[in-house]
Amino acid sequence: CILATKTLKDAGFSISPNPANSRITLDFDAYLQKKGAITVSNIVGNQVLLQAYPAGTNQINIDIDSFAPGVYIVTYTKDGKIGTKLFIKNLGIEFNPAQTIVPDFLNLISNFTLAKSL
Repeated sequence: CILATKTLKDAGFSISPNPANSRITLDFDAYLQKKGAITVSNIVGNQVLLQAYPAGTNQINIDIDSFAPGVYIVTYTKDGKIGTKLFIKNLGIEFNPAQTIVPDFLNLISNFTLAKSL
C-alpha cells in the first residue's frame, strides 16, 4: 500500500556536526517539537536506530560511536510529511581544507531531502 506523503522543502531539523566522529545533535524546528520519532538508516536502507522523543523536545543528541564509517539517513514522519537529511560518520580520510569539493559535497548533503513512499 502506498500512502500519499508530502516532502517538506525544509526538513524541519538540522544536524551538527556534519561530518561527525562520535555524536551528532539534531536541532528541531517548532513543528517537530511535538512528540515524535526519528530513524537513522545506513545508505543501503538498513535501520540502525529508532528513537522516540517526548513533546517539547527541541534537541536530540545521538551517540554514533558504534556506527561504521559511512553515509547515514535521518528521517522523521509526522502528519503525513517526511523530513530526511544525510550525515557522514567520519570516514577516516584526511581532507585538505583548501580543496573545494568537500565543502560543496557537505553543503549538498546537508540540504538533501528525500521523498519516500510508506
